[in-house]
Amino acid sequence: MRKIRTIIGTVLCAMVLALGNRMPVMAEEVVSEELKAADTLNLTVSYPSDIKCGEEVTFKLLATGGSGTYKYRIASLTDAQQNFVYDISYGSNSVYGDSDEFKFTFYASGTYYIRFGVMDMGSTPYQTKTTGLLEYPIVINDPNYPSVEELVANVAGECEKSCSTDFDKAVWLHDWILDHADYDYTYSYCAAEGVLARGKGTCESYHRAYVMLLNKVGIPTGRIAGNGHVWTAAQLDGKWYQIDSTWDDMGASYKGTFYEHLYFGLNDDIMKLVHSDHTQPVAGYECNSLEENYFIKTGEIHQWSDPFAEKIRQKIAAGETGFILAVNSDLPESVANVIYRLVAYELSSESWTNATLSASYDNQKLTCSVTVKTPENNGGDNGNSGGSGSNDGNNGGNTGGGSGSNDSNNGGNTGTDNGNSGNTGTTLTGKQRFASLLYENALGRSAEQSELDYWAQELTNGRTGAEVAYGFLFSEEFQNHNYNNADYVEHLYLSLMGRASDTDGKAGWVKTLENGASRLYVFRQFINSEEFQQLCNTYEIQKGDVSLTEERDQNYNVTCFVARNYTQFLSRNYDTDGLNHWCEAINHHTQSMQEIAYGFVFSTECSNKNLSNTEYVKMLYRGCFDREGDDAGISDWTNALNSGMMDRTQVFWGFANSQEFANMVESYHL
Repeated sequence: MRKIRTIIGTVLCAMVLALGNRMPVMAEEVVSEELKAADTLNLTVSYPSDIKCGEEVTFKLLATGGSGTYKYRIASLTDAQQNFVYDISYGSNSVYGDSDEFKFTFYASGTYYIRFGVMDMGSTPYQTKTTGLLEYPIVINDPNYPSVEELVANVAGECEKSCSTDFDKAVWLHDWILDHADYDYTYSYCAAEGVLARGKGTCESYHRAYVMLLNKVGIPTGRIAGNGHVWTAAQLDGKWYQIDSTWDDMGASYKGTFYEHLYFGLNDDIMKLVHSDHTQPVAGYECNSLEENYFIKTGEIHQWSDPFAEKIRQKIAAGETGFILAVNSDLPESVANVIYRLVAYELSSESWTNATLSASYDNQKLTCSVTVKTPENNGGDNGNSGGSGSNDGNNGGNTGGGSGSNDSNNGGNTGTDNGNSGNTGTTLTGKQRFASLLYENALGRSAEQSELDYWAQELTNGRTGAEVAYGFLFSEEFQNHNYNNADYVEHLYLSLMGRASDTDGKAGWVKTLENGASRLYVFRQFINSEEFQQLCNTYEIQKGDVSLTEERDQNYNVTCFVARNYTQFLSRNYDTDGLNHWCEAINHHTQSMQEIAYGFVFSTECSNKNLSNTEYVKMLYRGCFDREGDDAGISDWTNALNSGMMDRTQVFWGFANSQEFANMVESYHL
């Protein structure tokens, strides 16, 4: 038994013949319209009414009207919440073809909606017709195949029986996915249904399934994308971490190896080395911690870090304060970048006798910097502030130079920098050294002792490292230098990380500023980095944070999207007030992405450009599709405008309501 849904147009030819020349003019107009309707392109779909899961279903397409020469395609297959179940953007799914049949097998009960499209190959330009959004519902209630929601509830219930902490739940659900799913190399199944019900899916399916499971056990999640790939942000014990369950699933040959958790609990700094498109944190999901990283949390990192720990102890005992350890690893570079940056983090977090260690990894090398813990000199008779005398006993050391011999338990001058500022002749405390570095790296000058004392007291009184650093980098003295974006970023590296910038990192942050983020936004990313945390640990101060209040700093992806509208539609850079205005509209959901684009296209400023119809269409291609228009497309749209068939508003909505515009917005993770 098949259910056939049809849309039938009627033609009153008999009426025309019967009325002949006596027909009133109005009747002739009516019949003319009805005759035109006979040529209107239509599409109907037929399929069984008793669909069961696990059995292939054939959808039969029937086109009428037009020239009679057609091509067909599936337009969408969604669940009840309009999430795509079947990916139509790859291979034969993405183009029109000759077949008027489509076959599909369902594996979960629930409500679905299917849409198809037809193209009339005999029309000029080609005419297309797509069935309605909710025109063809499919309702399946199969007791042998639970719905996606039921599957999620069952799996989450099992998880909560075994786990109590966020970390344990996230690992358990991550491993469940790897045990029950394989990657879909046909690139067809993109919903949670793929991984949960049919046991295979794309990265989108892995991510959506993981999100549903994590949310069910009370763990907040977010979406992160790059390089045509998507993975998950998860908030564990109040902090955000990145988890790429797709890349952790490398197949049966890697089962039970460390590769299964290689991308569990990474921060932004490490993930950007894995996914090159991930150059900046996603606003709201900034990942700065490695505490819940799988290898750090379980202690498995020690299989890689312990061999270096022993070498470091030997070098500290020998009095070395800076050294490089070679990493002899046969791991692929992308894997080594993850493992040995975790090793550097672990080594920097460990306790060392009378010292703190800061380690970093790059290019098969661990670079280590040691700070020897010395008693703070608070005045009195504890030490020699100059000359070449011999310092015996438990003294505060020779801080004024000279060639004195330092014996017994002393913290004297061993030839390394003890954090002096200028020629004060005084050993600096950790808090004073922190302030001294800011004077030198942010303001480019040495500090007076009174200035160091002031900031040290501020830190003692509860001011955080972030607040003090803000006081320098946003001070009138710093602002008066009028640094460009590149110089500003360089000063952030020097002041907040204690090192010069790397080329890629600097370029990425300069791009962030050019895309519309404020300098405070970039400053905040630096102070929330592991390197700034280590700097604060070294000087024994609290890291702290700053607040972002401008609308353009609330969601970086929104800011990038709005800023490009200025470039594409107005041919200029954004102004800050306007940028904040449009970002506010998106952030507070008062306008859609299409409406934002409309506001630019039909603004007085854009209208005053007096574009020709051709240039107007070309602008829409660049602004709405992020590409140059193809000749045929430009010609078709321009002809429609020139002939009066469409006005500019109608053409705009033709672009803005298209899938390609939706894909462009999606590329901004919006």
